[in-house]
Amino acid sequence: DHEWTFRCLRLQYVGLAFMPYLILRISLEYTGRYRAFGRVLRVPLGIGVIAFAAVQTNPLHGLFYASVGTDTSGPFPTSLLDKGPLYALHMTSFIVSCLAAFLVYMRILLAPRGIEHKRLYVLASTTVFPLLSIALYLSEIVPWHLDPSPVSALICSNLMVYGIRRTGLFELGQRARDLVFSSMHEGVIVTSTPDTITDY
Repeated sequence: DHEWTFRCLRLQYVGLAFMPYLILRISLEYTGRYRAFGRVLRVPLGIGVIAFAAVQTNPLHGLFYASVGTDTSGPFPTSLLDKGPLYALHMTSFIVSCLAAFLVYMRILLAPRGIEHKRLYVLASTTVFPLLSIALYLSEIVPWHLDPSPVSALICSNLMVYGIRRTGLFELGQRARDLVFSSMHEGVIVTSTPDTITDY
């Protein structure tokens, strides 16, 4: 049922349209780069608004999806979507935002001090898997026009759960520690009783 498929797409893009903006914003906020580069976020945010509006009104113009069909060549029917120019614009925003966020994380990872690396590895990996899923989908390596994005989202969700539970990803104390240590130019050793090094 093509009408049902398009209803699902409309619901999906309530969140998906703004993913590039959110991915890039999280990277800038978490690494303290928002003040310097916050204005850049207007680009993926604007493209997200355009993508959202285009999907909701697609039957009127066909600029996001030129056509919506069904592929019955596999063991079960899958959606067959012909992409339009606004789809290409949104995917370009997605790829550029993920790459930019990854570079932001890597720049901090390569710094001699700052945010604990384990948390940055978690965040950086959440930008890599969406890129891989986009590459697999656009290259049509996955058979029957299957979209690997749900698998990517599942992996990223589990990585975030790991980061929150095991690395204190969004704990205020950890963020305060990161900000204090990254702003100090002198060497620091934190000890506890009896003279055990707990941080440095």
